[in-house]
Amino acid sequence: MYLAGVNRPVDTGDTYFAEVSHLDVSGRTEARHRINQRPLIRRMPVSGIKVEARIEHTRWIVDCENCNGAEFYFEDGLFLCTQCGNSDTVGKTKLVRLPKIRRSIEDILAKRKIINRHWYPGETLKKLHEGGL
Repeated sequence: MYLAGVNRPVDTGDTYFAEVSHLDVSGRTEARHRINQRPLIRRMPVSGIKVEARIEHTRWIVDCENCNGAEFYFEDGLFLCTQCGNSDTVGKTKLVRLPKIRRSIEDILAKRKIINRHWYPGETLKKLHEGGL
């Protein structure tokens, strides 16, 4: 099974599910489904609500403020919770905000063990750098 963070410092939904979809393991069908549903999500109405992504254990994720679930961040920048279907916006997608310093964050985290690759919105590069291994 592919572990997030093995082939790159931080995985997104795109990179993680692409890796899993090619493996001969349980879960590859779901991974293919996750990738194939992205074109459908891009055609959904957008609510205009913005949410922020964070990094937890080497994965870019987005928290659902509606049901307290969390999902991988996908590079299309749209968020749709698979648990509640964004019921607070009647199923409309939300826009995901990534930090402008994304690459710098990933570069710092690449030097850490996978279990210690975390970043939260508002955390500065200096604080992240000092955060340890």
